[in-house]
Amino acid sequence: MTRQQIGQRGEDLAAKYLQAQGYTLIARNWHCQYGELDVVAQINAVLVFVEVKTRQTSELRQGEEIAFASITPQKRDRVVKSVYCYLDEHGHDANTSWRVDVLTVSIRYDGWSKVNHVEDAFDW
Repeated sequence: MTRQQIGQRGEDLAAKYLQAQGYTLIARNWHCQYGELDVVAQINAVLVFVEVKTRQTSELRQGEEIAFASITPQKRDRVVKSVYCYLDEHGHDANTSWRVDVLTVSIRYDGWSKVNHVEDAFDW
């Protein structure tokens, strides 16, 4: 699998996982001048902006750790700026409840996969 195919598979698995957990998907791969939001979802009255990190590895746990570690301070800043851009563009005000979650998707070479969900991962 190419890197792009691995990323797409990870985002597809993340979307299915979120739906199975009761989230409503609003958008995927939403773009603005600051970057991309992988998934925009909602659960109850909370907007959830999901950063999906996918890694292919021989060991699922190792992939999870590598994926989460790849979120640099610069990436975090771009995601937050993109969130504010999304909120502004879609007419949400300061009373809108939202958070940023991270889903790491580890895909083993034999096809097995694991999704790890960290809610409110940017912990303010």
